[in-house]
Amino acid sequence: MRIRSTRAEQGYVLPLAAVALIPLVLVASMAVDVAVWQARGAALQRVADSGALAAAAALPDQSLATERALALVGRNGMSDEIEVEVTPLGPALVEVEVRDPAVMAGLSAPFLAPPVLTRRAVAEYVSPVALGSPRNYLGTAGLARSDDPYTALPGVPDGSAEDFWLSVSGPCAGREHGDWLLPVSMANYNSPNPPTGERAWRGCTSTGGTGVQSSPSHDARGYTVVAEVPATYPGGPFTLQVYDAPRCATSPGDDGALIDPFTTRMVVRDVDLVPSDASPAAVLVDRTFPAGWFCSDSAVLPAGYECGLGSWARRWCNLATIVNPVPGGRYSVEFSTSGESAAAQHNLNSFSLRARSGARSSTGTFTPCTTDPFDGGLPHDPDRCVQIYADRWMGVFARGAGTQPSFYLAGVGPEHAGATMEVSLFDIGEGSVSLQVLDPLGRPAGFSWTVDLAPGEVPPTGGASGVVPAGGSLDTRGLTNGDPCGGGNPQPGPGRYSSSKYNDRLVHLAIPLPADLSGSYGGRSWWRVRYQTCAGRTVADRTTWGVRIVGKPVRLVQ
Repeated sequence: MRIRSTRAEQGYVLPLAAVALIPLVLVASMAVDVAVWQARGAALQRVADSGALAAAAALPDQSLATERALALVGRNGMSDEIEVEVTPLGPALVEVEVRDPAVMAGLSAPFLAPPVLTRRAVAEYVSPVALGSPRNYLGTAGLARSDDPYTALPGVPDGSAEDFWLSVSGPCAGREHGDWLLPVSMANYNSPNPPTGERAWRGCTSTGGTGVQSSPSHDARGYTVVAEVPATYPGGPFTLQVYDAPRCATSPGDDGALIDPFTTRMVVRDVDLVPSDASPAAVLVDRTFPAGWFCSDSAVLPAGYECGLGSWARRWCNLATIVNPVPGGRYSVEFSTSGESAAAQHNLNSFSLRARSGARSSTGTFTPCTTDPFDGGLPHDPDRCVQIYADRWMGVFARGAGTQPSFYLAGVGPEHAGATMEVSLFDIGEGSVSLQVLDPLGRPAGFSWTVDLAPGEVPPTGGASGVVPAGGSLDTRGLTNGDPCGGGNPQPGPGRYSSSKYNDRLVHLAIPLPADLSGSYGGRSWWRVRYQTCAGRTVADRTTWGVRIVGKPVRLVQ
């Protein structure tokens, strides 16, 4: 059988091949364009993530958050066609959405319309952990044990006493007295630094050509305490009040040393819309309190409750009124010292701070409250309670009652789950034999610890690092030297007054936080420090505490 090919049949080959190529070209062009669009989408997502992080750091200022996000988009080289929308979702939460409606069409343009690419990100500003208090007062020691409206904390039960004062030391005080930030030199009680000649005090100067080593931890800005307004605050003013603002030799918590002319400064700043050391908020009040002012006048009440207009030693007085508080806003009070004489002794000033509802008044009453639902004994008022807490570092004078006094340390929220909490304790341990960090359920936490050492410095008794298991404690006693409460420990340098194990030393405790922070502690968030006293002695420890969560202050949520 013979098969024949006709001319007509041969004419179909090229048209059929051309038709077959169309889907192949379409698929190939789509593959190329989809890859281009995916790359563009990934770039947009990176911009959205970066913009959300930049915007979160500016909250709760919505206009500034938007400005930061737009500036970030511009710095990433995006075209003017890019659309950016910034939506605050709360005082610390923001969403950034970026859209590119003009994506390049590419090879598939004859067949498909280019998509409108949209990417979004949600970021949260994670505030530094609150130190020392979930309440509307801080550093009130034992004032809760009296109901005098001028000199105590009426309405606060004895069980809610804090048992520590806020405290600052003069710039020429010995750093070994316990202040990590304000002393300007490494000098100590008993000798100049480097030591030479007679064992006399050389706080800020040198004699006989002997230089004084500067303290690397000195920060003239001192300490910051925050007054945080609830995000659901319904409105109305509140007044910041300070107790015992000047340094007086007879003030509670002072050690009776001679008064040298140093001044305590308190600066109140406006709402902190941009958490940044480089751009601090505007100053609302800047007050100075020289040592000894009106300290002997204990009978006359403050004129109008105003700080500085009469006797305000050992009394509450009005420091500043926040007339229109911003919900979710953070107002700060900075505490520092200046002007101490060159030969000054180891002076300190202990005081307290609280937030009272309402404007300035000589007859207004203070109503205690707490932001912690597990803080028994005080009204839980999360909508109106202006929380007073320290930021980053807290200078304290701990005077705990009992053989195992404990103190509020820090509130750690669920946003820190899975991170590491670093607790820094300076010059700890006087009057104690051990120290524990209690988790929110009151159980001694396990931690690793290290001690900062200068080059060539002799380590403290027991070494410069170690691990404390859960349920254990950090030994603060060391050598006994005939004293059951410890003594004779090696010091970081010569001429130290104390022989305590961690005198003039900074100890860091690293505590891993559970992945399910809220569930692990039943919703509780506040950690505490507990001392074990020695031989019935009362803890009287001038020290500095700091807490930070290792990581960044902003994070992506979505």
